[in-house]
Amino acid sequence: MSEIIAYCGLDCAKCEAFLATQKNDRAELERVAQKWSEGGAKLTAEDVTCDGCFGKWVSKYARSNCAIRACGVDKKVKNCAYCGEYKCEKIAKFLQNAPKAAENLDTIRKSWTQLTNISGISVDQTLLRYVQRLPRLG
Repeated sequence: MSEIIAYCGLDCAKCEAFLATQKNDRAELERVAQKWSEGGAKLTAEDVTCDGCFGKWVSKYARSNCAIRACGVDKKVKNCAYCGEYKCEKIAKFLQNAPKAAENLDTIRKSWTQLTNISGISVDQTLLRYVQRLPRLG
């Protein structure tokens, strides 16, 4: 399965909830819910069912508690690497504890910046054009 880089830089295609959802594996979703409930709120299999941040069905946590996803949806960016405010305080704090997510976003941002430099158009102008062409979410 190819990468599905979420707003925060995590790869949805490697997430245990995403994988269980794609396999329609109820027992695995219940195991993930129990694991993710340790030391926190009680989650159900339905709460962790997720097609990724861009999918038809987004987990309860991502829908209601993920400030990074909410910001990305609001700004209509593919992920934080495409945001004109990258690395804002919100994403920077998260990335301190998620080095692979930071690596994913930094790689995308570097590639994006290199492409815009070749075209001779500023990153902000390119981002604006890119965002204006995105389909409206939600």
